[in-house]
Amino acid sequence: MRKLKTFCVVFLLLASGCATDPGVKAWWTLRESNFRELRPGQSTKEDVIKVLGKPVARMTFLRQGEEVWDYLYPDYSKHMLAWVYFDLKGTYKYYVAQPDPAIYDHLW
Repeated sequence: MRKLKTFCVVFLLLASGCATDPGVKAWWTLRESNFRELRPGQSTKEDVIKVLGKPVARMTFLRQGEEVWDYLYPDYSKHMLAWVYFDLKGTYKYYVAQPDPAIYDHLW
């Protein structure tokens, strides 16, 4: 019975490791300084993926002519949410960050 439990735990750990996307960086490895490496008007989506990894979510706003990517990262003791903005050609425009409302919304 003990071998079966051990096998199940190892199997679940291995299976969960296979399900992760290698292009997505762990949120706790990002810092505010990573976002400052990006250059408005010069950086492309590929540059952003190299620096920040793949986003948690993507949204396109056709009327505003923007695409927005979401990233999570720690800022000392706070969990932060950042939005990275691109024009529809794929050129980086700017980013905005705030404490993650999913965590801190109940505090306001």
